[in-house]
Amino acid sequence: ATVVGIIPEFLRPTEGCEASYGHDITVDTMHERMQLLTHRSKAFIALPGGYGTLAELLEVITAKQLGQIDGDVRIGVLNINGFYDGLLAFFKQAEEAGFLRLKGGIHVVSEPTAERLWKSLCL
Repeated sequence: ATVVGIIPEFLRPTEGCEASYGHDITVDTMHERMQLLTHRSKAFIALPGGYGTLAELLEVITAKQLGQIDGDVRIGVLNINGFYDGLLAFFKQAEEAGFLRLKGGIHVVSEPTAERLWKSLCL
């Protein structure tokens, strides 16, 4: 598997983009970024982050549930030091309460290390 980063030009100065993981693609807008992500990806991995990371993770989950992402796309979170424990608990609580219906084989894989997450996602 090849790791590709996709970043809008306006974020380059603030996000410190060093393509040491593979290679990156620069786009003009966040919308264009998400379109490329959903069309090119076999997996989505959320690293610990802020509002933007959370928004993108939820957008990917929603797009997969609505059938806007084709194929066997895997979704994972790098849960370093339990960073995503609260969010995963929320998903479980919302599903048990009937607010989330995770159809279509949607499952968010959570692992505490990159190596374990990579292996769990079968990449």
